[in-house]
Amino acid sequence: MARVSCRTPGLRRPLCSCVLLMIGLVISVWARGDELKSEGAPVARFPVCYDYGCATRQQVEIYESEFAAVRAMLAGSRDAADERTRIAEALGMMERIVGARTPTRFDLPGNGRDAQSRGGQMDCVDESTNASIYLRVFQYHGLMQWHRVLGRTNRAPLIFNIHYAAQIEETATSRRFAVDSWFRGNGEPAVVQPIEDWLRGVSTTGSG
Repeated sequence: MARVSCRTPGLRRPLCSCVLLMIGLVISVWARGDELKSEGAPVARFPVCYDYGCATRQQVEIYESEFAAVRAMLAGSRDAADERTRIAEALGMMERIVGARTPTRFDLPGNGRDAQSRGGQMDCVDESTNASIYLRVFQYHGLMQWHRVLGRTNRAPLIFNIHYAAQIEETATSRRFAVDSWFRGNGEPAVVQPIEDWLRGVSTTGSG
């Protein structure tokens, strides 16, 4: 079975020890914003992965009182580029919401040397799975005007070392973008890059 690396070409990061675990994205969305009966009604319920390779899965519910800030972040995008910037920020917001309920609030960027000794750490399998779920929540609630969610993408710079990311497509142009939250700590904006740049391991200092 292929080994998951969660590694950027050219950067010295330790390889993660998890084994590839493919899981389906299961989202149980309970109510759209215009159908909520009260501010405390749950907006969505979904599984969150952590502890490397989705070793731990925890069901999480989020509520309109906290999701409203995510709606506001994604509202009124001027164009596709602006929406990608907002998506990156909104994913960080979702991580903070989820982190208040799970140990993922302690997640460090990448796979730090002592990461596996800490609770709630996430490799690229966890990060890409969770980010894909959050993106589908955004899509379900009609919060993305310029993009749609695709399945996860991966790259294998050393053939056997695989790195995963979530993926979106710009609807007007069919351009694809990798959405990678593994590079940064919990609650920080995700990295959004054109898929061709991400596949080549271009610097992750900004969003696309």
